[in-house]
Parts: sequence; structure tokens; C-alpha cells
Amino acid sequence: MTDIPGRMNTASVSVIIPSAGNPTTLQSCLESLARVMDDGMEVVVALDGVSGASSDGIERLRHREDWPWPLRWTRLDSPRGPGAARNRGASEARGHDLIFLDDDMTVERDFISSHLELLAQNPNAAVVGAILTRCIGYRGAYRDSVERFWEKRHHRLMRESKVDFWDCFTGNLSIEAETFRRTGGFDESMPACEDLEFGLRLTRAAAHLVYGSRAATVQHSGKGPSRMIHDCEARGAALVRLWRSYPEARATIGFVRPEVRLLQKLALGFPLRCESLAVMLPWLPAGRWTDRLCAFMCEVAQNRAARREFADESLWSTLTERCQNKHPTQSLRW
Repeated sequence: MTDIPGRMNTASVSVIIPSAGNPTTLQSCLESLARVMDDGMEVVVALDGVSGASSDGIERLRHREDWPWPLRWTRLDSPRGPGAARNRGASEARGHDLIFLDDDMTVERDFISSHLELLAQNPNAAVVGAILTRCIGYRGAYRDSVERFWEKRHHRLMRESKVDFWDCFTGNLSIEAETFRRTGGFDESMPACEDLEFGLRLTRAAAHLVYGSRAATVQHSGKGPSRMIHDCEARGAALVRLWRSYPEARATIGFVRPEVRLLQKLALGFPLRCESLAVMLPWLPAGRWTDRLCAFMCEVAQNRAARREFADESLWSTLTERCQNKHPTQSLRW
């Protein structure tokens, strides 16, 4: 975590956009925000590293003067991840409320007003906005699985009254600046799942999470199958760290679903990595079985990394045999 200094607030809301420097997605994000501006709004773009900050496309965006709100830029000297970029943006923000938004998202018409309305109605809360994903450049079972995951998440959260740390996705999240600073910001040492860790600390601080179905964004994801598997491996190691650091969450951090326990055990013991076959998913037809295959490959990649973190084989066996978590795939991210 990092120290987040307080600042004199001169705006009602600050939209903070961490960016690795992709000018195409960032421009689309900013232009969608320009259509839903709110009085007293400012935007802070936090560039994660010098290379992204120096690209021609980013320079053109920096020199545009037609934005309908104040736009300020800050950057980290070297790439340190989205958590560090969000912290930097928050340290520069002047708003009473903060909205974190990923740079590959475009916002819907009620985005700002819905976030602010829910924050006003729920003191000491964080609002998790709706995310629907469009998979760019891929097709078949892979595209279907990515988009279906986020659609199912949206419909589940529309039905359920409880939102817990598993649903703390900070690509679309708002919180009062004071609550964010009091909680300590994002843990920059987390290799992944820094948003889940933030959600756990919010829970410890007696803050609660609220789902904002109308505070909606569309994510335009160009992540491919190989990158997906890489991210799942990073997530597996991070989940073990959360399991060790937050004993109160252990009952819900599961590493295998009961119905695939034996199959996963075989996959993890096999000398070849079956998850590497994920590159075939865009060429397979979409359907229920290929959707399950995609989820299984993600779980195997995640849990292969998690298993390496548990030096005690008996502990790993106990955890995977117990299977207490009813929704371990909630930890998957596309």
C-alpha cells in the first residue's frame, strides 16, 4: 500500500484513468466521458511508465484543448501496474468522490450521475459499476466465453443483494476520496488481484460494496488466449497471498470445484500443460461445452501457479479436497 496524501478538494468528482499508454483506447474512453460530463467533474490520466507517456498518440491527446472538463496528466517513471497508477491518480485528484475507470472502457449515458447518486445514498461505501465486455479481434468459443462471463456476472449481481470482495473490480468503481485514503489505497506489491485485496480491506474497515447496474461501461478487450492464461497464472499466486493474509476469507477462496477435482488433479500431474491449448479456442465453435473447456483451462493455469506457492503438499491436498468455495470461478478474470 502507499500513503495517499489528502488534497484540498476543488471538484465534486474526479475520474481517474490508469493507462499503459494505448492512445486508441484512451481516446475512445475520454471521448465517451465527454458526452456525459457533470458539473464539477475533472479527469486525471495516470500513465504507467515513461514509454507510454512519450508516444505520438498520447502527445496528441495531451495537447487537445476541446475537452469539456479539466484534464490533467500524471505519470510514473517506470511501469508499476494499474494499482500504482490508480494511487498516483488519486494523489493528484481534487474531487470529493473518486471514480476509477480503465482506459479500454467506454461509458454509458448515466455513468457519472449513477455513481454519484449511489455514493450519496450509501455513505462509507464503494460502488462497483456494471461492466459488459466486447472481445476485439477474436471469435469462436474464446470470444463467447469472455463476453458470457461478464454478462452472467451482471445478471447475478442484479439478482443478489450482497456484493462481496470477489466483485470488487476496480475498472469501474467509485468511492469517497476520504474513504479511499483512510483505507490506504491499493497495495502496489500485489502481482495481481489488487482490487480483491482492496475489497477485503474495505470489508475490514466496515465499508460495504454496492452494485451500480446503471453506472455501466463497455470494455473493449483485445486480450488474447495466451495473455489470458498468463494472467490466470499471476492470479493464482496472488490468491495464495490473499489466503495467507486474510484468514477471514479462507472459506471462500477455493482452488478447485468439486465436480472437476479429479480432472484437475490429472491435468496438474500431467507433464504437458493442457492450458497451452487455449490458443485453439478462437477456432472452436461457441457452445456450452467449449465454454466449460475455456473455464477449465483458466482454472488449471491459476491453480498450477497456486500449487507452486504451497510448499506443503499436505496443505494443498487438504485445500483441494475440502472445496468449500461454492463459486471459485469468481476469481477468474478475462
